[in-house]
Amino acid sequence: MGNLPGQGDQNCPTYANWIGFTDYNSLNKEKTMLYYADMAIDAIQSSKSAWLNTFIKEETVRKPLQQFVDAQTSFTKQVTKTWYDVTGAAAKAVVEKTFNKEAK
Repeated sequence: MGNLPGQGDQNCPTYANWIGFTDYNSLNKEKTMLYYADMAIDAIQSSKSAWLNTFIKEETVRKPLQQFVDAQTSFTKQVTKTWYDVTGAAAKAVVEKTFNKEAK
């Protein structure tokens, strides 16, 4: 029986290759979570931008609104990264204190 598509066939890209990952062993889980959070933020903010471009034709009105959407995007991504860093550091500290054999 032959390989399924994507298994051993260099001409058939797998889903992981399609989304940009070429090696599961080099996949950085830490960055992956932020990648998906940023992807969700970008999806929501892109829909806002598309709505503005579709329904607000007057440039003098649309431009400040687009700047506000861009500011929201930057702020939300920074808050997400900060949250991720803080919760990661807190979890690491708890695990080190709880499971550190030298501390007992």
